[in-house]
Amino acid sequence: MKTDSLVIDSVKNVMQSKSANGMDVTWVCYTVALVAVLVIVSGVIAYFRSDRYKMKKKLKDKNTSVDFDGVMRSAFMAKDLYDQLKGKCHPDKFATEPEKMKVATEIFALLVKNKHNYDELCKLKDRAIKELNINL
Repeated sequence: MKTDSLVIDSVKNVMQSKSANGMDVTWVCYTVALVAVLVIVSGVIAYFRSDRYKMKKKLKDKNTSVDFDGVMRSAFMAKDLYDQLKGKCHPDKFATEPEKMKVATEIFALLVKNKHNYDELCKLKDRAIKELNINL
């Protein structure tokens, strides 16, 4: 197998050349390559620790089934129910009653947390009707 002597000579020249401050170019190349590898490895580790990866893994699990009725209810009905409840359950409406204000604050925090989950909003609606005596 013949190799081009010009290519071999140019590679040797690069390997033997010195930078302006006298450092071997090869060490600079090795350092840059090492930094690149470390960046890639840290990115891979971050991906496998991310919530997105965990969710994908959970969805790929054979024992997990998706409730499409719940997804559709949450997509189309949750916003209207959330809007109704946030107005009725706002803690400022119960400023004169400290006990109800504590309950309203807790319910309102759960409302904000579950604003896209229709089933949880229905549970919070029932709780608000019972504990805060509101009419919807």
